[in-house]
Amino acid sequence: MIADQYLTEQGYTPCVMRDGKLVPVSETTGLTIYSTMSVLCLFWMDDKGEHVATTGLNEVGHPPTLIGPRPQIKAQTTKEGDTVTVTMSVCRDAHMDRLIAKYGIAEVFARSTAGWNIELNEVE
Repeated sequence: MIADQYLTEQGYTPCVMRDGKLVPVSETTGLTIYSTMSVLCLFWMDDKGEHVATTGLNEVGHPPTLIGPRPQIKAQTTKEGDTVTVTMSVCRDAHMDRLIAKYGIAEVFARSTAGWNIELNEVE
């Protein structure tokens, strides 16, 4: 997976949840194969032990992807005759695929971490 490879290259440590604690994959089986029977997602930690990203299976029928961080979408809607701008998280994996294809995983990760706001038409 593109996001996993990128996060590994940046020096982040993949972890899995075991008995309510995050454990580095290297201390478990060492397997990072996503499956509904074992690993659904990986939690990526920096060298200070801070959670920086999550990758894995997020939607039924979609391959593993970057689950978080994700950019925020700004969209306008009309409520009771007034135009209102709302901000929501990119929620569809297909939207993330389009952003990664357009900008590359490094830019999507960096900009999402920094609180990236995008326009709705960038993911449709």
